[in-house]
Amino acid sequence: MGIPVSPRRVRGNTLIGLLFAISIMGVLFTMWARQIGRQHEDSMARVEGNAAGQFAVGLRGFMAAAQANPALIPAGVRTGVDWLKAPACGGLATNPPEGYVPCDFTGGTLGPQYQTRFTYNAATGYLEARTDFIAPVLGDRPTNRILMADKIALAANSTAAVPGNGMFFRALSNVPVTATAPLPASTPPGADAGRVLLIASNAPSNDIFLRTDGTNQMLASLNMGGFSIGNALDGRFAGDVRVEQRLQVDQGMTVQGVADLRGGAVTSDIALTSIGRYASEGIYNAQVYTGATEYLVAKPNCAQAGNNPGIYVAIQSTGTAPNSDALWEARADVYDQGAQWRIVPVVRATRLTLSSSDGNLIFDKQGVDANPTDMRLLVMTRCR
Repeated sequence: MGIPVSPRRVRGNTLIGLLFAISIMGVLFTMWARQIGRQHEDSMARVEGNAAGQFAVGLRGFMAAAQANPALIPAGVRTGVDWLKAPACGGLATNPPEGYVPCDFTGGTLGPQYQTRFTYNAATGYLEARTDFIAPVLGDRPTNRILMADKIALAANSTAAVPGNGMFFRALSNVPVTATAPLPASTPPGADAGRVLLIASNAPSNDIFLRTDGTNQMLASLNMGGFSIGNALDGRFAGDVRVEQRLQVDQGMTVQGVADLRGGAVTSDIALTSIGRYASEGIYNAQVYTGATEYLVAKPNCAQAGNNPGIYVAIQSTGTAPNSDALWEARADVYDQGAQWRIVPVVRATRLTLSSSDGNLIFDKQGVDANPTDMRLLVMTRCR
């Protein structure tokens, strides 16, 4: 015979089970909320870090101009990001029309907080810029500002893609504005908790624009007054040089080797020391000859174009008409003499005479060679 169960006991067990289920759900909800919070923090850190990296690119473009013209270096503190924009967008009046950052650039949500200070040593030419801002507190834990600053600095540094022997810029977290390196792991940030610091300079180990020893790489294409790289003294390229739009070459250019201009070339003057396939597709030498009874013309060197030289002779002027009747001819005979051609201008006239003999009329026709020295010839040579 079973023991009867009290209805009151059943209700108690049901309540305990319900409370236990609620507590489990509460723990799961808390874990889910924290995971969502971390994902939000990570996403925000990436956005703010990428924005800080883009700001640093524009800042380096400004510094490239300022180190050549120190008068551009602003005094005091520059707040926000607008001062790097085009003058029409609120940038400095001395900025180029394109600016150093786009007009719609905000620096993320933290851009308005940026504080930028410059240091310049006129004796050494050393130029340094320091930009700092404070990471936000997300949620109800003030200490997460430290972690947020770390994540923003990490994201900013990743945009630099720096080589191992030099840096485009440095991003530090939870350090004072005078810091030159990260704080030791055992040092609490204290009053500097949450600060992100961007450091850019033209020091040899940190400069990617003016290195001449080949140890650092140019890793950014900057808009500097409309040019990515301007006023370069010399350039050496191991591979091809590709120009997408217009190639303008001023005086003093010397090309050794092969220059392949597939779209054609327009130049005021050009001297060809050898002949190639593309140049051989057109006439490359033309001379006018006059004043002699024959001319010797050297054959062009067609070693690079099939070894098939050709010559074309055209009469520009027959010169003075010979003393003859109306029938006369002018031509130029060309003779191949191995390494050269012999050109002989010819003018032959027809002289008609009428005479009488023994009561008979005699009509006579005679060919006469005339002086060809005033015949003008256009002689063109090419590789066929």
